[in-house]
Amino acid sequence: MRPFRSSQRLASHRALAMVAMAFPAANARHRPTCHRAHCPIELPRCRSNVDSQDNDKVIAHKESGIVTVADLLGKKIGYVKGTSAHFLLEILLVEHGLVPSRVEVVDIKPVDVPNALVNRHVDAIAIWEPYATQALELLHKRAVQLSPPGTYRATYNFVAMQDFIHKRQGCRSQTDGF
Repeated sequence: MRPFRSSQRLASHRALAMVAMAFPAANARHRPTCHRAHCPIELPRCRSNVDSQDNDKVIAHKESGIVTVADLLGKKIGYVKGTSAHFLLEILLVEHGLVPSRVEVVDIKPVDVPNALVNRHVDAIAIWEPYATQALELLHKRAVQLSPPGTYRATYNFVAMQDFIHKRQGCRSQTDGF
C-alpha cells in the first residue's frame, strides 16, 4: 500500500476496503493487516456468521396467468422495498430479459405479503421465510415458485473496526475468536 495524497482518494480506498471485507468467502475468517508506515487507515476485522440459500423466493398466483418469469410483465408484485427479496426480484427480472420498471411493485409489510397474494391484491410476491412458505401453504396448487433453487445466496457478516473491538473486550467473547 502507499500513502494517499488526498482525503478523497483515501475515502474511495476506504470504501473499496470495506466492500472487499464485507463480502468474504462463506465462513472464512479475515484479519486484514497492513504495515502502519504505509497504511493511513485501520482495516476492519470481518467474520462470516451466517450463510443462507433459498431463503428468499418469488411466488406467483397461477390464477393471475403467471407460470414463468416472463409472465410477470405488466403484473403487480408485492415486496418489501430495500430487502434481499427486493434484490432477488430485480435479479430474476433482469436475468430473464425484463426491465424492472415494466412491472408494478407494491411495498407491503412482510407479515401482510402472503395474504396480499392469496387475496389477489397482487399477482406475485418476492419475500423471505417464513412468509414464503406461508404463502405456498395458503395457495396450495394455485402457487408457482418462479425463483429456482440456488438463484440467490446471502452471507451475513460481522464487521467492526479493530479499535471498537479492543474498547469493548466484554463483547469480544460473544464473537468467538473475532
